[in-house]
Amino acid sequence: MGIFRSYKNCPRWFFGLAWSSYGILMTLILIFSCRAVVIGMLLPRSAYNTVTGTVTTAQIEYYGSGSPSYGYRIIYTYTVGEHPYSSNMVNFNFIKSDNKPYFAQNIISTYPVGSKITVYYQTSYPSFAVLDPRVPRASIVFVSILFFILFISVIGAALAIRAKHLSS
Repeated sequence: MGIFRSYKNCPRWFFGLAWSSYGILMTLILIFSCRAVVIGMLLPRSAYNTVTGTVTTAQIEYYGSGSPSYGYRIIYTYTVGEHPYSSNMVNFNFIKSDNKPYFAQNIISTYPVGSKITVYYQTSYPSFAVLDPRVPRASIVFVSILFFILFISVIGAALAIRAKHLSS
């Protein structure tokens, strides 16, 4: 119980720094978890070359025990120079599943097994490939919000550190 009574003795800058640090950490974790979308947003179309590939796996995946969710699994192979590669990135969309099975069925029907596809791969890193390099608006908005939260958290941390130095 003593720890909960002592918070009143903490300076105000401490809480600002703690919350700002938490905001920075959580935002960086989210940005890292969606790094493919961030990379896709930052790279211009000229950073991609195209090559013909083949879909090797196209299946619907079922998730969940309570409310059902249907996703898709697309795996394709392609060759750059003499090196074969394999990837499962279809697009830069955050939404990979839905509670409606036709969401996944639509993707599966677009990329059936054995079909020849155009693969967009990064010129300097050929193992980074995608079938549809367009970035949806929802992904742009989400990543923009993440960077805004990161910016506000860094400003908050700087103000908390400044307040600490002024109170010393």
